[in-house]
Amino acid sequence: MARRPVLNPLLTLIAPPQPKPAPGGGKGAKDIREEHFERRRKRLIKQFGALSASAKLEHCAKAGRVLVRVTMDEHSAAPSYTPRDLFSAEYDAELVAPWRRGYLAEVKIAAFGKLAQRLSGQRLPVATKVDVSRIKAVSLLASDLMEEDFEALWQRATVIDGAARLFLGAPAPFRTEAARVGLVNELHREMVHEWRRAGLAQNEEEVETEPDTDLFALMPTPVFPVSINALRAVVGKREHFVTVACSSVDVLRRLVASGSIVKWEPVQPMVPTRAGQIGLPSQEPPNVRGAPIVGVVDGGMLSGRYEHATAWREPPLVPDRYAARDHGTHVASLIIEAERWGNGLQVPALACRVGVVQAVAADGVPWLFNPSDFLRHVASAMANHPNTKVWNVSANLAEACDEFDVSPLAHSLSQIARRFGNTLVISAGNRDGSDECRISPPADCEAGIVVTGRSHDEHGQVAGACPECRTGLGPDNMLKPELSWFSNHGLPDGSVLVGSSYAAPLVSRLAAHTWRHLKDPSPDLVKAILIGAGDLGTFHHELGFGSPIIHAAPWESPPGSVVLAWKAQMKAGAYYYWHDIALPSTMVDRNHLVGRLRLTAILAPEVTLTGSGNYFASRIQTGLQFQNPSGQWKRLIGSLPVETAEGLARSEDAKWQPTRCYEGRFTHPNDRTRKDGLSSAGLGARRLRVYARTFERDVFARDNPVAARDRDHEVAFVLTMEDPTGDASTFDTFVRAMGSRVQSAVIDQEVSVEAH
Repeated sequence: MARRPVLNPLLTLIAPPQPKPAPGGGKGAKDIREEHFERRRKRLIKQFGALSASAKLEHCAKAGRVLVRVTMDEHSAAPSYTPRDLFSAEYDAELVAPWRRGYLAEVKIAAFGKLAQRLSGQRLPVATKVDVSRIKAVSLLASDLMEEDFEALWQRATVIDGAARLFLGAPAPFRTEAARVGLVNELHREMVHEWRRAGLAQNEEEVETEPDTDLFALMPTPVFPVSINALRAVVGKREHFVTVACSSVDVLRRLVASGSIVKWEPVQPMVPTRAGQIGLPSQEPPNVRGAPIVGVVDGGMLSGRYEHATAWREPPLVPDRYAARDHGTHVASLIIEAERWGNGLQVPALACRVGVVQAVAADGVPWLFNPSDFLRHVASAMANHPNTKVWNVSANLAEACDEFDVSPLAHSLSQIARRFGNTLVISAGNRDGSDECRISPPADCEAGIVVTGRSHDEHGQVAGACPECRTGLGPDNMLKPELSWFSNHGLPDGSVLVGSSYAAPLVSRLAAHTWRHLKDPSPDLVKAILIGAGDLGTFHHELGFGSPIIHAAPWESPPGSVVLAWKAQMKAGAYYYWHDIALPSTMVDRNHLVGRLRLTAILAPEVTLTGSGNYFASRIQTGLQFQNPSGQWKRLIGSLPVETAEGLARSEDAKWQPTRCYEGRFTHPNDRTRKDGLSSAGLGARRLRVYARTFERDVFARDNPVAARDRDHEVAFVLTMEDPTGDASTFDTFVRAMGSRVQSAVIDQEVSVEAH
């Protein structure tokens, strides 16, 4: 194996950005949809009047308050049209959470008449007129939710004790303290009754046991809050789920009709890909002394071949007789020695050690999957092993993710990973005969790098999508999976393993080595570097941004290119500019830009589960600009302009997704051919600049809106500049031009990288 020094390392940009205030906005007369205003005003007056007289109010009220659904029209999804002027504390009606195609408002029962009277007046403020003209309807949330197919929900849930079934329920997101107290008391009575009926709480002392505060802090959602104090903590955070045992489907209906629970998730087990007989390489295992560690959250590992490569083991959550140990061993093998399986696939030799978290049961065994126990176990393992920064999860729920809502399991894993500053790599899931191909939870985890499968050609190179693996998108068009890699592996005994479970470890081992090489790593920076190394120029719902194979070592700048990576703290409401990024002379031809540019940015987003929809409550707009011959700064690649219509920006630019990746290929206009996919840009100067701006929405849904407005938003950037011919001087000319504004991003050391 050849050993060589890192000649062209990944670089970091150390020149600080220059913020520039952005113009403010607000509702004006031009925002009133005049053609709808009068008709919708009359409709709202009628609907508020009907709600005021409804006999259902008292049944679902908490301390005299109810949740009302506010449905917006299709042209009013932009945050600037949030109807907070009509629904305001002044009228005892406040917005509390986003909801599908609109919002939830907490309204005092007595306020409905006041709202109807207010709209009957002739002198409405302009901002209120804007709200009225854009609201399609208001309705009682509890009544709307009763249209749910409860029987279908019931059939999907895990059965315990032969009859009862487990659900994760989201308590109603009331903001008023008195309403929360009423909600807690009602939920506690119902849950204690149901847990006892299921035989899971034997006596009053067991029901009222205080929670383990340390574990409770580690475990964002969901928990088993059978004690009233734990339940108060869950409801107080307004984004937790409670685990409910229901003795019959009527319990579901009763809790929804009472306004206590607003979302349901049937508890289902995580299952691994079906693994056949264990087959492993026959040659001596590799020497992995000092190699980086990947935490493997799976079915454990069989004793024998990989004892020397095991850095640590957590006490098992799932006993050996139930654990998917064959599957866990296959996954660990790929992390330790994927290049030695002898199947001719082109993967880099980047061996890792493993940490073992035995937390996944084999399919079909009599083991009850408890989401709370699983998540606490993962959080505890991360707390116990702070030096393990990459964690592989190759198990999924059996069903596709929801079309709109992020799963509690994925949300919790994301919160845990971000708390500990770790990279999660998660398999996309497998189809297993299902017609539904969308990813399976917890692959809808925003913080995770989700990996799906990819086939290979006869030369061991990447090819098309794997027909056995699930693909994108995620809830609300979340850009998942991010990456894809080989999912079809031949074993030494001639058998074959197929599944996204076996693609994820290839990314995990690469992520672990990337962490190892960077001077100042972070989960989002590592994620951005791997996405930046993907072989696809744009996102593809079946392959993500491709496989990270543009260069075998993503912490390097390949020949003929420069890779810049940096992190930033940004406040919403301002443009940030990174000026004077030198354009290598090898990327200029007759005063035109030539070569490839790729800009990747990943925001650590503000997220919320208080509603149904708008999971991402912050976003980033970014792009790369150049100066044209007239001296004007123009966009080369990047986000659509701010003034782009909301619907178009969401569909074409994935506007509210935290992962942004843009690529452009450029040539001289005289060299272009029809439909070659290339662009042209005449240059007025040999310099570029990166711009970025962060935005927030639904600040009203947060516990401390004032503090939320002043928070810093963490963003990781990766910029790749590649000349068209692989000129070896590209890197050196860039470094000379930038001088002290860049430095190496990697730890000085020799690395060994070899493709097999």
